[in-house]
Amino acid sequence: MQGRTGCTERLERIETEVVGREGEWRIDDRDQVVAGTIVEIWTAHMCGRSARFVVKFTPDGLGGTFITVQPEEKASSVKTQEAVPPVP
Repeated sequence: MQGRTGCTERLERIETEVVGREGEWRIDDRDQVVAGTIVEIWTAHMCGRSARFVVKFTPDGLGGTFITVQPEEKASSVKTQEAVPPVP
C-alpha cells in the first residue's frame, strides 16, 4: 500500500478503546441490544505516524449493526455516557 507520503509499509497495528455510549439503551425479548450506540477510538499506526478515528456501532434493530468511522478531528464533539450499559 502506498499513500500520499510515499510510505510503502503495511499497517503496523490498531489500538482500540471503548470511550462511551450514546443514546438510551433498549434490549428486546431476545436479549439483543436494539437501541444505543457504542463509541470507540481507534488509533492506527503506520510509517512512523498515527491517526485516530471515532468508530460508532449502532444496532439496526433487526440483528445487524451500522458502523460509522470518521477521523477524530472531523467528528463532532464526542459526547458519551459511561461505556457499560445498565443491566435490564
